[in-house]
Amino acid sequence: MALGISLASLIFVPLSAYLLFRRTILDVTHLRANPWPLIWYFTLMLVLVPLVVVNALGIENVPGLYVAQPGTESIVTLLVVAVITEYILTLAFSLRLFGLNLRKDILNISLNEKRLYDAVCALSLLGLLCIVVFYFLGYKHAFLSALLENKRLLEVRLANKYTSHVPSQIASIMPLIGYFLAAVAGYIGRQNLVKSFWYLVLSVLFLSAPGDKAPPIWGIIIWVLAQGALLPKHVFSVRSIIGLGFVSILGLGAVYFVTSIQVPGMTREAFFKYLLVRLGVGQMAGVYETFGLVQTNSMPEGDFYLHMIPGAQFFVNYTDFQKVLMMVTEGYGYAEMGVKNTLFIAEAWAIGGLPLALLSPIIVGISTGIGLAILVPIVRQIVGKELAPFISLILYLKTHDITGGFSSFPLFKGLILVLGQIAIIFLLYYLVIAFKKMLKNVGPVIRKPIDNNGFKPRKVTG
Repeated sequence: MALGISLASLIFVPLSAYLLFRRTILDVTHLRANPWPLIWYFTLMLVLVPLVVVNALGIENVPGLYVAQPGTESIVTLLVVAVITEYILTLAFSLRLFGLNLRKDILNISLNEKRLYDAVCALSLLGLLCIVVFYFLGYKHAFLSALLENKRLLEVRLANKYTSHVPSQIASIMPLIGYFLAAVAGYIGRQNLVKSFWYLVLSVLFLSAPGDKAPPIWGIIIWVLAQGALLPKHVFSVRSIIGLGFVSILGLGAVYFVTSIQVPGMTREAFFKYLLVRLGVGQMAGVYETFGLVQTNSMPEGDFYLHMIPGAQFFVNYTDFQKVLMMVTEGYGYAEMGVKNTLFIAEAWAIGGLPLALLSPIIVGISTGIGLAILVPIVRQIVGKELAPFISLILYLKTHDITGGFSSFPLFKGLILVLGQIAIIFLLYYLVIAFKKMLKNVGPVIRKPIDNNGFKPRKVTG
């Protein structure tokens, strides 16, 4: 029964979202104008596909699960499908409540080249400045260090996180800059593909700095989607299948390349096992592990609610649930590995038990609507009103992953961090504009100097 429900959810849950999101910013029917809901649907599939994999193989036969209890597949499936349905209903209501509609006038995108070039200039300068400053604070570019110094990528990643003098809140500006730059560069590519490509190279440089494998791959995908040449106008067409197939192959190739850097000499079998663990189950592993701990009365205790409070880590020393979950289930030390990916219900359960877990999809849905409503008018000051809804959606979805826990949503911790980082981008953006104006005003004075009486000075000869 659980396998049947999980298989049915692969069709009916996305179909419900498709119908409920019509005429909102998550409407996927106009792919060329608004391909960004595809990011949301991809994340949705990372939640639903593991249900099928685990029900088909059984918990005991799935690699990457350590304390999940065999026999709990059915209850986890029912819980996850119910929670995701509740989340979609709340999100659809929230988008409409806060006026996040997909109007016809924003589907016909008119690009302001000058504004976009000012934006990519500011983003490029800020990203390069961060790389240099971070380096002197002990934070190395993970991919370049792994390649040039022949180190394991994970080793450099963990050193950046736990031994450098760059707080994680500050370091997180690098992926944001990279995603922002990749998206704007893609839109520039609609008019100048060569310049767009070089900005893409810079965005991948910034996205690969932390050492996570997914961000540089997403940077390339975002650039392709923004460029739009491979996308059909409508989602249901032969061209959409071909285009999405190409993007999928491109993404798979990028995953293989990035993974091979971390695991030299990786075989094809090892790569497919990696895909099964990371894409097939990995984004939901924390839910199965959390439920296993609940079933065996082994749930770790701690002040996990502190992770929801913006800035709490500057005043209180605590360990968040996803880190504790990785330590408890896989036996790693604090600085030996990252965190366990979980759908938001797992962290919500650890903070407030079953009642908060059941309430969490409503909180996440409403928080998302409010977050986008706040983000759009601010991003509009940088990219203009035509692109603001789309760029805001990209930035929000890539910084508020529903499989990245619960703590970013209730008190807008994730949104506050993003707004602070955009404020820095905003400042540099206007400094770039001011500098260009200064050069423009100074130029004529340099070319045509005058003396104090208003006359051009005569050339004096010997």
